[in-house]
Order: sequence, then structure tokens, then C-alpha cells
Amino acid sequence: MSAPAPGEAHGKLRFRWTAAHWVRMLGVAAAIGVLGGLAAAGIEWGLHHLVAHAVGRFMHLGGPRMLAFRFEILVLPAVGGLASSLIWRLVPRDRNGGTEALVRAFHRHGGRMPLGSPALKALANVAVVGCGGSTGPEGPIAGLGAAIGSKVGGLLGVHARERRMFLLAGCSACVSALFRCPLGGALFATTILYREPENEDAALMPCIVSAVTGYATYMTFWGRGHPLLEGAGKLGFTHPVELLAYMLLAVLAAGAGALLYYSFKAVERLELETRVPHWAAPILGGLVVGAIACAVPQVMDARYRFVQNALDGSLFAAVPRAPLAWVAVFALVIVAKCVATAFTVGTGNMGGTLAPTVFIGGVVGAATGSLLTAVFPGTFPEGVREALIPVGVAAMLAVSMRVPLAASVMVLEITGSYGLIVPLIFVTVIAYALGRRFGLNHEQLGAPEDSPAHAGRPLLSLIESVHAEDVMERVPAGAGGEPAVPASADLRTALSLFRQHGVEALRVVSRRGEPLGRLRRSTVYEMLRRRVAEQRAQLLEENVELAALDQERQVDDLLTRLPAAGKVAVDRIPAPADLVGKSLRQSGFRERHGGQVVAIQTGAGDVLAPPDPARPLAADDVLVVVRVGTAPPPAAPAPATG
Repeated sequence: MSAPAPGEAHGKLRFRWTAAHWVRMLGVAAAIGVLGGLAAAGIEWGLHHLVAHAVGRFMHLGGPRMLAFRFEILVLPAVGGLASSLIWRLVPRDRNGGTEALVRAFHRHGGRMPLGSPALKALANVAVVGCGGSTGPEGPIAGLGAAIGSKVGGLLGVHARERRMFLLAGCSACVSALFRCPLGGALFATTILYREPENEDAALMPCIVSAVTGYATYMTFWGRGHPLLEGAGKLGFTHPVELLAYMLLAVLAAGAGALLYYSFKAVERLELETRVPHWAAPILGGLVVGAIACAVPQVMDARYRFVQNALDGSLFAAVPRAPLAWVAVFALVIVAKCVATAFTVGTGNMGGTLAPTVFIGGVVGAATGSLLTAVFPGTFPEGVREALIPVGVAAMLAVSMRVPLAASVMVLEITGSYGLIVPLIFVTVIAYALGRRFGLNHEQLGAPEDSPAHAGRPLLSLIESVHAEDVMERVPAGAGGEPAVPASADLRTALSLFRQHGVEALRVVSRRGEPLGRLRRSTVYEMLRRRVAEQRAQLLEENVELAALDQERQVDDLLTRLPAAGKVAVDRIPAPADLVGKSLRQSGFRERHGGQVVAIQTGAGDVLAPPDPARPLAADDVLVVVRVGTAPPPAAPAPATG
């Protein structure tokens, strides 16, 4: 029996982390969750007090009243803008919100995200929200949590792959705490990275652990609290006809997402054309928001009271109106909220778009319910009007954040509306498909293969999951005097030791230091080369349309080995009709055509280099012909015809 190839002596290669590695990873994730939960609890404390003592003193934001001018309401958002302007002097100017910053850090910066800037931005966001700015704390706190995770990874000296996981774990902890949605927060953190419905699988378990510990830590200070929308837990899906209402909701949510998207574009264009100084833009943006709030004060509602009152019916009871009149009211609130959010966040005020997205989604659901009541009275079952509100929240999250699965799970958890799981999934998928182009996170990439974080991932995954004992050579005890590598160490560790010590072989030792074998650099290289060749072969087998490109690559590789231009000329010609069925040896091609055939590209996609002189030429062969010196070019032969 032949000797096993390197890496096959102990059975299949192990493509997984060790138990000890997972314990360490999840333990660190739990610690990050505690830190994230503490940060979220502190932000909530600031919001709780500042909202009550600032904008809450002058305006009841959850009611239907409009056109209520007050000087305090006009200027308060500008005060929040002043806080943002002062913060810009302390941190590098960056208009990206917390989620955009963490997505960029994941893709572009190896998971590195500074802690100081997100912390100051989160504090400034408390001032902006407390003063009535049309934003919310969820985006900045997500960025702060991500920065905490990145900082912990930096202190531990982990490599980029683990640091990225800790970055996402920190985001998961804070979002889960503020929204009270452990599973939804974990899914949000692992899917916010991409425009397509993709997720970062490897980070899911650390994110779940950090989400649970972050949520538990937050509950220690604030208790379980109340659902985001009370009363949604009693709602359910009862009849297939309801799907028609939910389809309309998906369309309207996509339209609202487009309105919010283009509102941001308009504010960006306006700021460029007017050339407002950077320090003044947040203040002026705050003044515009204050002016909008004097007409539609609901735009200042960062605690979702207006949406809650629409759900429980108290909004309609306070001011009786016809259903179409309520449609007009909700439409006005949606437009005003989109414009106010663009002037808040788009001008540099500290905040994110996650909370406004939730608010707009709820109002879109309320508007859809009122529209259906006005146009099709009595058509839909009782409770659909209320159910459209939490489902509208999920639809809007799916459009603006591009996280359809996470949106469904988050709304299930934060509203307790588990009876609505069918319409939630249905609507988020449709809304995402219709409105995904209007997503607000410009740092998202299409899919994992587009991310620099995954450059060379198959090869890196291999060297991180294969261990030294898998590819070592058995040698007599005591042989060799090279540096030692533990048998359980992965090949990434071994390659690092090769580089540090400049050696060609390492001693493989057990946990007790007993010699087990020797790991050669050449063995590692050969194993990697073989694996890459296998993956390439599998790729071509599964994707036959790539075969033509592979043929061209092989021919080009061949041509690059020929002497420099000027000494030879190279032609590619179809097999001459009179030579089909004859071998190169029989055809006398060199004498008849003045050139040497150095390769044959077959119709099946193979490149024969050098060609077999005894192989008969086929009608679909292409000959690579080299002419040396000043030899005349071969006569253009007539190609073989079928």
C-alpha cells in the first residue's frame, strides 16, 4: 500500500476551530456583551432624562395636534445641532452614521474602529434626540458597541478575522439591548454588511452570545420594560385575503423608502450648492427641523408614541376624522419625517436613520390601514388595521437597512407580535425586493465575495483549520533541532513561525512537549498547492462556461514563456481542412506552412502543450503556431467544415 499523502495520515482534514478556541471566542463575546449592555443602559438613562426635560416640556409628541408654533420648538433642534458642531471639532469629520462606520470598518479596515469618536458621537446624539432632532440612538449606539468590540480585540492582539467578529458582537450587544431583541440584534449585526440577503455566518454564534449578555445587562438597570408597541401581541393572521392588504403595504413601504432616500440626496445636493460651512450645517439643519416641527410636531417623536397611539386607537378617538382624512394626516407625517430626518442626519447632526425608519414604517402601516378602511370598508377581517402597523415597521427596515430576515425577527421580538410571523416574512421579502435600491447604508457591499475581508478566504480558511499534526512527517524521537510548534496549532501559526525563524522545518510536539514529528515548509506548500488545484478543477467542473476563459489563460501562460517579441511571431489558426484526421508528424506542417505548432487548443476546452505529434487533428482544433525570425507567415488555410 502506498504511503498516505501529507495531511491524510490522520483521516480527513479538520476544517473547524478547536473547542478551546470556541470557548475563548465565546467568552470574549460575552464580555463584550456586558460592556455593550452597560453602554446602552447609560445612553438610555441620558435619553430618559433629557427628552423629558427638554423637548418633552414643550410638546406632547404622541397626539394628532399640528400647527403648534412655539419658539422653543423652533430653536431646540438647533441647540442639538450646536452640540454636534462642537463634537466635530474633537473627532475626525465623518458624516457616516454608526452602522455605516462599522460596515466600513469590517470591509475596509480589518475590523479596526476607534473607540473615542463613536463614544463622543453617542453622547452628542443624546443631546440631538433630547432636543427634538429627527433621529434616534440606535445607529450611534450600534457604532459604539462595534467600537467596543474592536477595542477588546485590539487589546487581546487577535488577528483581523477575530477582530471583525468582535466588532459585530459589540454591535449585536447594543442593538439587542436598546431594542430588547436578542436574536434580532444578532441577525441585524451579521446581515447589515451586505446589500444582498447574505450574512456573516462565522460571526453568528459570538453575536448571539454577546446579544444575550448585552440584553441581560441592560435589563439589570431598566428591567424587562415594555414592548416597543404595546398591544401588538394579541394580533394575528386569520384569513388569506389579508395578504392583499399586506401586498399593498409592501408597495407603499418601498415608496416611503424611496422618499427618504431622495430626501437625503436633495439635502446633500443643497449643502454642496450653498457651500454652508461645516460647523454651521448642523445648526442650520436643526433650525429647518424646528420649523418643520412647528407644523408637524410628530417629527420630533423619537420614542414612537405617535405610532403607539395609532395602534391602540387612542389617536383616532382623540380627534374623530374620516378614514381618508387620516390617510392625509399620516401621509403628511411621513413626508415631514423624511425631510426632517434628512435635514437632521444629512447636515451632520449626530444620529442614525434606524429609529426614523422604525417610526416611518409604523406610520406607513397606519396609513395603509386607513386607506383600506376608506376604500374597502368591511372587506378585511377585524384587527388588520392594527396589524399593518408592526408589519409596516418590518417592511421599512427591510427597505432602508436591507435586512429582511433580521427585520422580521426584530419586530417579532420588540412587539411580541408572534401571531404575525406569516405576514411579517411575506411583506419584508416583497418590500426588500421592490425597494432595496433605496437602502441608506452606502458602505454595504453586494455579497461576501465582494468584500476585502474575504479576499483569499478559501485559502485562509484552509490554513486556519488544518493543524500541524495533520500534515507532519513521523520522524525518530529527538530528530531535528528546529523551533517547536504544538500539534494542535493551525497552519497559520506554523507559517508565522517559519517566517519569524527563517527555518525550513519545525518540530511538532504534544501538549507535554513530547516530540511527535516534523513539519516541513515544502510539505505545507505542496498541500496548499494541491488543494488550490482541486478547487480550481471543481470550479471548472461546476461552471463549464468558465472553460473558455481557462483555455485562454493556459494559452497566454504558454505564450509568455516564448522569447521576446521581434524574434518570433505567434499565430492562432484553425486546423487546415486538408490536415484534419492527420497527425502533425504525418502532415509535415512545419515544412508546408513555415511554422512550428507549439500547442493545440481543442474544441473540448483542453490545451495540449506540447502537442502529441501522433494525435490526429480534429476539425475544431486551433493551432498555436510560432514562426522564428523572418519566416513568412503561413498561408491562411481554409478551416475544416463540418
